[in-house]
Amino acid sequence: TKEDYMKIAYIDWEIFPPGELSLDKLYESIPNNTQKPSKEEFKDRLETILKANPVEMIHGAGQFRSYIGAKFANGKVAFENSYWGNALYVVHKNWEEISKQSRSELMRLDPTKRDFTRIVHNKKWKDNFFRAIK
Repeated sequence: TKEDYMKIAYIDWEIFPPGELSLDKLYESIPNNTQKPSKEEFKDRLETILKANPVEMIHGAGQFRSYIGAKFANGKVAFENSYWGNALYVVHKNWEEISKQSRSELMRLDPTKRDFTRIVHNKKWKDNFFRAIK
């Protein structure tokens, strides 16, 4: 609807740019199945985020391979990527600055000082997501 369209914020930076990894680490991180998730899994991911009632959706520069964001009333922003092997990120504050950093830069930060939660898509990801956005 027009109202839904008006709730989409467009930003002029790529969300979590790829960054630089060593070839060895990059090779080790490639899973045996590197395809994007099934349509059912992708739909389930987005529906789960929408159940949390975001007040705004965010789409950054870059291709469809990039993350999309969902901003919540408490200021937290969840970033999801459609491709298999990518984690969901919930940014607790300063989402504009954090989303400009590469994922490798984020993972080098001291875990006790991170303003985000990285959620791997395992059996408990939905529970972890809802806990992180509270």
